[in-house]
Amino acid sequence: MNKLLVLFTFIFIFISNSYAKDQNPKTVFTFLYGDGISNISSSSNKDNQHNKRDFKFTVGERIQDSNSYIKFVHINEGHPVDHHRDAFGGVVSYRIPLWGHLSSEVEIGPILTFDTTTIDDIQLDDKNFGILGSIGLIYPITKYISIRAEWNKVFVPSTFDSDMYLIGFEFPFYTTPINSINSYSLTTMGSYYVTNLANTDDAFGGMIELDKALNTDWSISASLINQGNDGKASRPIGLSIRLWKDFNLNENLRISTGLGPFYSKNELSNSSPLNGIISIRPSYKVNEKWSVISEFSRVADFSGNIDCDIFSVGLKYDL
Repeated sequence: MNKLLVLFTFIFIFISNSYAKDQNPKTVFTFLYGDGISNISSSSNKDNQHNKRDFKFTVGERIQDSNSYIKFVHINEGHPVDHHRDAFGGVVSYRIPLWGHLSSEVEIGPILTFDTTTIDDIQLDDKNFGILGSIGLIYPITKYISIRAEWNKVFVPSTFDSDMYLIGFEFPFYTTPINSINSYSLTTMGSYYVTNLANTDDAFGGMIELDKALNTDWSISASLINQGNDGKASRPIGLSIRLWKDFNLNENLRISTGLGPFYSKNELSNSSPLNGIISIRPSYKVNEKWSVISEFSRVADFSGNIDCDIFSVGLKYDL
């Protein structure tokens, strides 16, 4: 049995090494899952609380031909008692070859955290800026998939810090295709809305968007968004202007990350109509004109506590 295990290990490493020729792919997409510990302050005491169902999503591209990357990151720190915190941000990273095809990566960058919690019997969507740092190990299984394990540290000065221990997969892409520029596209999507407060109803709506490609990596869009009515927020029509960073994974598959203002009057609240919106958008080009598209967005209500998650699917047509 031991001889078979040694033989299997040797074959596994040989096959992995034969596929993993390049330790520094052009573009990377990762999804990691695990548990963590949060240092929750309670009065003058600090109690370590175990987090379950932590996850991390990143998409990034190499800076020219260096070992450094710039990445968009979304994390969820699980559910410590009376908290549900997730975050969006950007990190820069540096990859270090270790042994054979095993490598390490160090990441650091700013994040905006969203913490749903209860203070003085009032449920709040607390927003704070912090820093995310991580150290990871990467080992390629084939040319197109790697195993990745990470320790992440979240520093948020005005609230609690946390540690995340994650493992999952990294998907490397070695070339970035040249896409057409100066083109317009029209997107229509149906959407499902979830307000991050208790006792809200399901809400359905949609959006229509005009997108302009600035170059192969950046685009800008104007969107009309209907969020419906969930009992806490009623925003029949809102206008969003977003700047998008387009990560081209191959000639058909793209992941875009967007950020911008979102003007939307809440008829059930006196909060400011000016919000922020952060978006993650995968798309797949079916043919020369049509793409299938999905989107996850977070609406940040900076004057109140009606933050909202938007889940959308739709079609995009190149004009």
